[in-house]
Amino acid sequence: MRDISGAVRMAGTGLPAQLPEKDKMRLQDADWGQWNMDGYKKILKNKNLRYRILSLARVIPDKPMLQLQYWIKLKRKLDLKDPRRFTEKIQWYKLYYKNPVMPVCADKFAVREYIRDKGLGHILTDL
Repeated sequence: MRDISGAVRMAGTGLPAQLPEKDKMRLQDADWGQWNMDGYKKILKNKNLRYRILSLARVIPDKPMLQLQYWIKLKRKLDLKDPRRFTEKIQWYKLYYKNPVMPVCADKFAVREYIRDKGLGHILTDL
């Protein structure tokens, strides 16, 4: 089976067909895109315990929490002073880019009202 880019993929998995068999099996067990990275699910198997710990973590400030999550997911230190990787730049953006329009644009109904207020209501589709 081929994907959009034309690469041959294993049927039903999305995994590249040219991987060695042991890697195919290992990656099928992990979520696609994690590529042998341990996440919260592998560290804390119990779903309820995971949710309780994450709900308690709300008191942790954003920057240390992002750094902790980045390390858990990617096993490397998050460099926010000089972000070079795309993932580091996204984390920097989440921490430091504050635009008052962002929460409005994240709400699909509020953004429609915002677009109407800007005089562009004619481009909106009917709901």
